Amino acid sequence: MYIKVIKRHGEGPVEMKLPTAKYIIVKFEPEPTKKGMRVKSLYIDKELQKKVEQEEEQNKLQVAKLTDLEYGDVITATDGVALEKKSLLEMSETFDKALFDAKDDDRDVNLLVLKSGIDDEPCRVELPMDARVKLKFAEDEKGRGLLVKAIGIDQNAVRKLKAQAEKDAKLVAGITNLRVGDTVVMAGDHNLDNKDKKEMGILFNKALNDAQEYDQDLRLMIIKGARIDAHPTQGTLPTCKYLKIRYGKDKLKRGMLIKRLYIDEDLKKDIEAKIAAGDVFTKKAADQSLKDKDKKQIVKALDKTIGKAKASEKDEETKAIKNDQ
Repeated sequence: MYIKVIKRHGEGPVEMKLPTAKYIIVKFEPEPTKKGMRVKSLYIDKELQKKVEQEEEQNKLQVAKLTDLEYGDVITATDGVALEKKSLLEMSETFDKALFDAKDDDRDVNLLVLKSGIDDEPCRVELPMDARVKLKFAEDEKGRGLLVKAIGIDQNAVRKLKAQAEKDAKLVAGITNLRVGDTVVMAGDHNLDNKDKKEMGILFNKALNDAQEYDQDLRLMIIKGARIDAHPTQGTLPTCKYLKIRYGKDKLKRGMLIKRLYIDEDLKKDIEAKIAAGDVFTKKAADQSLKDKDKKQIVKALDKTIGKAKASEKDEETKAIKNDQ
């Protein structure tokens, strides 16, 4: 915060910057000439400082679990749209649009970032599209993009998402052993280690489509909890279209880190209704239908054969009777 000050010896007014940290305590009293307020005391509350610094450290740790974006970074592009030499309003609108599009597509926002504002090759950073991360921006002095002035965690949003995650976990628990926080290192016959996010997505979807074609569960190799010292274990994933996955890169580049795993309940109801109405058939259902058809044909042929046999027996009996006469 900038303030104008007349110094003790009458010098000024001069413009000065006053830090806004909570632990810097300023007390004022009336100034006799009514030119402003006189500073009565200015000091640092050590206990409050310690508490604030602990909260800030905790905040940094929570933010680091969600994104590599940090205070002092400069965002130069969002989802491929450059922010260079734009006004703060234009950049904010572009950023908000990127968040909206990411939420609509159920994915993270892709950013290009100059770390700590240092002129270098921008690096790629992902930002969750949900409301957990709170950001405050300013215009970069060099016109390179959005300067991150503050980054924190919205605890209310965290609580809401935690409740949603618990609900998601209960719904998927009975159909797969894959969980949020796991790392998928192999999907079907495809290795996902040392791949960028786009390539991982292509390989995972190919494996998923192959499994869907044969109406089988997708075979996976999983590092549970993305633990550093853990070995991959086997897992399976149903190929139903209403089971949705959001993912990112494992920090050790071992594969696909699961960020959200949930059932789209509206889509599930829609698909189940179509299946019940006979509008949608799985390959398994089609195969079963053919088997049932084969069974009916066999029974029909068998009935026909038995019928012929009975008719033949009757003819023989008739001939025998005639011969006796």
